[in-house]
Amino acid sequence: MSYFKKCIFIFIFIIQLSSLARAETLKLSALKQAIDLGKNFLTTKLLEEKYSLSCKASIKKSVCPVSNSGKILLSHFIVNVLSPDISTITRDKIITMIHAEENNGLWGYSPSSPLDSDDSSFALQTLTLLNQPQESNKLAAFYKPKIHAYATFLTNQDTPIAAEVNANIDNVFHILQQDSLINYELLNHLQTQQGYWRSHFYSGKYYSTYITMKLLCATQRKSSSVTRGLHFIIVSQNQNGSWGAPGNAYETALALNTLLACEIKSSESVKKGIKYLMKQQQKAGDWSAGNIIWTYLYQEQPRISWSAYDNQHVLTTALSVKALIAYYLQHAKESHEQPKL
Repeated sequence: MSYFKKCIFIFIFIIQLSSLARAETLKLSALKQAIDLGKNFLTTKLLEEKYSLSCKASIKKSVCPVSNSGKILLSHFIVNVLSPDISTITRDKIITMIHAEENNGLWGYSPSSPLDSDDSSFALQTLTLLNQPQESNKLAAFYKPKIHAYATFLTNQDTPIAAEVNANIDNVFHILQQDSLINYELLNHLQTQQGYWRSHFYSGKYYSTYITMKLLCATQRKSSSVTRGLHFIIVSQNQNGSWGAPGNAYETALALNTLLACEIKSSESVKKGIKYLMKQQQKAGDWSAGNIIWTYLYQEQPRISWSAYDNQHVLTTALSVKALIAYYLQHAKESHEQPKL
């Protein structure tokens, strides 16, 4: 090869590298823009106190009494996205709200709802993230020694074990550095043969799986349960990169957060899922989905159930932004760029 041809070859090679670098920068800038829009949407909802879940009864003659509630649950997922850079005003609003709904160290879904271990766990985790020291001893009131598991409500009746609730309680133990209290045996036992964790209250296969898998991976319990859980997530992805039937932003965000929590950040499944989420973001910075978030059986005869929906798009947006942040940070690291969040 002549000297001239070598120079041309090197020049073309440099141009190609520059093009790739610009494309990568644009990809990172698009992720950053989507994250910022999502964060701004969530912050506005918090400051305006417009974050809650709607609720509908299964029959028209009945009314769900906890519609426009669920701030304890939602604030947990929002703070996970906004911290540690949450503003003082926003932080104080959340802390004030949580303390206002507290009842002797425990919480319910709403101020008028029965105390439950799930919302109490959300509150304890959120306050801890906001640098408010907490203790887990109050959760002992829900413990059932006969079944070595926690009940959802304060009752003497035998109730089904809710996998997602027990995993949420174990997440409290982890964040408070009390890993010795985590019941790994129960978590492994509650996993289905297909690899997911079935929820008692929350809809679909991905919520309980995410809550459990993020704990197992955070505590570095690289067991067969984790392997089966990851396999389930990967093989259940739709061709367009989404998860759910039909595919939707809510379940896609849950599945992505499961993979990302377990350090599966560069796989084709993650890339396809992120691309799907990016396409689903609305102009206001939010993500919407019509999924039922949770269902509660109010009475057997006549059968009446209540179902909650993310009508203000807060939960779906928080989960989507969380997934984008994890992907962005890894992408920036691989590109040797300083993350700008």
